[in-house]
Amino acid sequence: MKSINNKAFSLIELSIVILIIGILVVGVTQSSRLAKAMRLQTARSLTLSSPVPSFKNVTLWLESTADESFYSDEAQDQLQISTWKDINPQSSFKSNATQSNSSFKPKYVSDGINGLPAISFDGADDWMTMGVVSGFESNSKFTIFIVFKPTNLGRFVISKQDNAVDGKGWAVITTGNYNGGGATTSNLLSFGLKGHQSTNFIEIASLATILNKNIVASFSYNGGLNNSGLNVYVNNNKDLAPLRVGGPLSLLSSPNGDEDLRIGAREGNSFGWFQGLIGEIIIIESFLNDADVGEVNKYLQKKWSIK
Repeated sequence: MKSINNKAFSLIELSIVILIIGILVVGVTQSSRLAKAMRLQTARSLTLSSPVPSFKNVTLWLESTADESFYSDEAQDQLQISTWKDINPQSSFKSNATQSNSSFKPKYVSDGINGLPAISFDGADDWMTMGVVSGFESNSKFTIFIVFKPTNLGRFVISKQDNAVDGKGWAVITTGNYNGGGATTSNLLSFGLKGHQSTNFIEIASLATILNKNIVASFSYNGGLNNSGLNVYVNNNKDLAPLRVGGPLSLLSSPNGDEDLRIGAREGNSFGWFQGLIGEIIIIESFLNDADVGEVNKYLQKKWSIK
């Protein structure tokens, strides 16, 4: 009888342990979900209180944490996105990013950049377009902010550039060899503007490495047609010794103006589809000074937990 009682007692103990483990697992899971929900709500609150609307000439604001950024039936993990909505409060006309072809649609990722939702581009053929958007020309003043994680190089992050000859217009590319085309080993980030010939361009490239890293990238351009008017910041650090090439840029030969504004590709889609995650894009049609750029960068760094 003694051995039977011991056996029964052991089974009871085992049942209690299993029950406790189950309760703990459920608790941890619920705690994880709660933490994720709080993280998302904090990001949304930071978006609402951000300094972006305080600047004049905000032209585009795409971000991936707000309820209003996507259609509710698409904002689910691993589902394709047809529309990324512009949340710019300064304009009633919205420059939404769209893709109607299911073969080219990027995907919504719920746990994207540091636990926040982001849009995933596959590097094969995913891209979105805002159509022909006025402004941001070769002689325009503008500042660009991008939160992203690139997983390949030689790719277009965002561009307003066509596919004729060498591509007039401008582009942000994940490589340090914007003018050379096809370089995939430099692990740099460049921003450049082009005329219609390969000799008609200006470009700046940051010396910070970016591959497989969460990045807050910023670029400003004073519209002066020289590479000295370009600035680049990576995680709110202004590159004081960037690579500057080309210039002055001539507008006499087919200046840009009628190209699509695209995310993840350039007009023509002949090469360089972006591979990685994108969480936020802001374009302000003004040349912001270092202090103003830093103010927006601090908001983005805090929101996306990027140092």
